[in-house]
Amino acid sequence: MSHSTTRFRLHLIVLGLYSVLALLLTWPLVTQISTAVPGVPQWAFDESTFLWNTWYFKHALVDQLRSPLHSELIWYPVGIDLILYTYNFFHALLALPLTLAVNLPFGSNIALLLSSVLSGYGTFLLVLYLLGSQIQQNLKHRQRSQNNAQWAAFIAGLLFAFASNRAIYAMLGHYDMVTTQWIPFYALMLLRSLDSGLTPHRRYKAAALAGFFLAMNGLAEMITALFLGIFTLIVLLVALANLWRAGREDPSSPEHKTRPVPLWLGSMMRSLA
Repeated sequence: MSHSTTRFRLHLIVLGLYSVLALLLTWPLVTQISTAVPGVPQWAFDESTFLWNTWYFKHALVDQLRSPLHSELIWYPVGIDLILYTYNFFHALLALPLTLAVNLPFGSNIALLLSSVLSGYGTFLLVLYLLGSQIQQNLKHRQRSQNNAQWAAFIAGLLFAFASNRAIYAMLGHYDMVTTQWIPFYALMLLRSLDSGLTPHRRYKAAALAGFFLAMNGLAEMITALFLGIFTLIVLLVALANLWRAGREDPSSPEHKTRPVPLWLGSMMRSLA
């Protein structure tokens, strides 16, 4: 079996396991997927708000062919702008074709379940990348290190995607706070864009994808985008500090020219701890 086939099979298995867990850990949602949505009446019916978001997004964009960023259904007849409103555009956009094909609860529930699956998978890819340099260094036990890294990445994705905070937010109907899948994807592409071990073309591609995933985070929840902005600033400061330190040491050393991101990121995490 070729390396690419084995890798594809691994990623397919990981996605499948996260999908099964998403269905099991939200049971009995799958049995009522087109008739009910997660939420509790004790918390102001926030789930109804996000259902309205999805409905109005479709109503404005498809039925009325107008911008979904303004509504006259609130504060009629003056209306209200929804630019700074907690819209969760990604959730509404993903649910749109599913809503048209089936109904509103079905579209919202599929978008919610997919956010858990992709949150786990994105974290899996991020941790696998961070541990990659350690695997390359340990040539003697490379296969064993690779297996350990894959298990560590899978468990990390499991912990992030199915953490209690995400379950509580889903139960309360705060779907914007459950749309967390773009966080690990952004972190991964940001670090790859700074990785001197990659070719310039791959780094430019990673930078473009980082911008895309940051936009997706902003469309889901602006608070998340703000925190990622702080994270980006920290990462860039650490990268500049490492460049400055490398310049003061031996600039001709290959270690300083091609030091991959996971190594200095690990150093940063240890210093913060």
